[in-house]
Amino acid sequence: MPDELGTAETGSKKHGRFFRWLKRGLLGLAIAVILLLAGGFVYQRIADHYDAQKLPHPGQLVDAGGHLQYIHCTGQGSPTVILESGGGVVSYTWEPVQTEVAKFARVCSYDRAGYGLSETGPKPRTSSQIAVELHTLLHNADIPGPYVLVGHSIGGLNIRMFAELYPDEVAGLVFVDSSTEYQNDRMPPEMKAIVEKQKSLITLLGIGSNFGAVRLFTWLSPQPTPEWANATPDAFRAQTLHSKMRSSVETVVSELSSFDQSGQEVRGCRPLGDRPVIVLTQGKPIEASDGPPGVPLETIQQYMKTWRAELQPALARLSTRGEQRIVARSSHMIPMEEPAAVVTAIRDVIDRTQASR
Repeated sequence: MPDELGTAETGSKKHGRFFRWLKRGLLGLAIAVILLLAGGFVYQRIADHYDAQKLPHPGQLVDAGGHLQYIHCTGQGSPTVILESGGGVVSYTWEPVQTEVAKFARVCSYDRAGYGLSETGPKPRTSSQIAVELHTLLHNADIPGPYVLVGHSIGGLNIRMFAELYPDEVAGLVFVDSSTEYQNDRMPPEMKAIVEKQKSLITLLGIGSNFGAVRLFTWLSPQPTPEWANATPDAFRAQTLHSKMRSSVETVVSELSSFDQSGQEVRGCRPLGDRPVIVLTQGKPIEASDGPPGVPLETIQQYMKTWRAELQPALARLSTRGEQRIVARSSHMIPMEEPAAVVTAIRDVIDRTQASR
């Protein structure tokens, strides 16, 4: 009996020590995680501050309805050209286009709320919200219309909303491989499933961006340098800095999350009447690496055929004076890869607006 009691007591003591060590280990792990998150939180904000200082900023910050947005205007003349960037793209990437357009017109590039040097704005980041902010920004910066609006990618939805809300101020439009309200409806199911997974990953990165996750992800998984980086190294450097900033990632997440809502808003827009419209569409042959991983090349090519032959021409048909142009040597990033095509389209739209007058 004494031996049994001694054995029981010894076992009880061992269990007690085990649970004490377990509690200490879990506590230590919790403290380590908290310190890691706190360190990432502080690091992200310090890095964002210094990266923002490195961004080119020849323009000015102007109130856009309760928050400041960055805008940079050059050149002279009327109508004024407004450059609307694609999702997650900093305004300075328009620099090759803006430099040339400034030789024959007044032209402004700007950072949407949450991008580049602009402060964050109200959510959700829908096209109507963005259009209202842009109008306020232009008014407060004393940049009167009429405007020729140039929208790349998701920026195409935003300039359509602007034309709907402020029709008397819009003289013409240039859509640069623009998103459309019907693109998800026409997307093959296998592509749509992959895109949804990618959106979930971006959402997680958006949460993690508060703690340096995007910077860590970029460091661990560096992306290949695009061809246009060699032609415009300053623009590429600005985009690289911008893509790691917390506000940029969070805004991209909000814009993507609001894409369907923006599409619904645009579906309610009226046609563009007789305003001059030019639609630039990517024409470079598609490779497997251009689409979501895991999607067959044939599926991607079929969707791009729909993009070029149906979705993009539908944008040109919004106007009685609409025209589509295929940019044969460019993929989606036409403003960076073939800026001359954008400059020519802008010049042609301006000429057509002046001929109308």
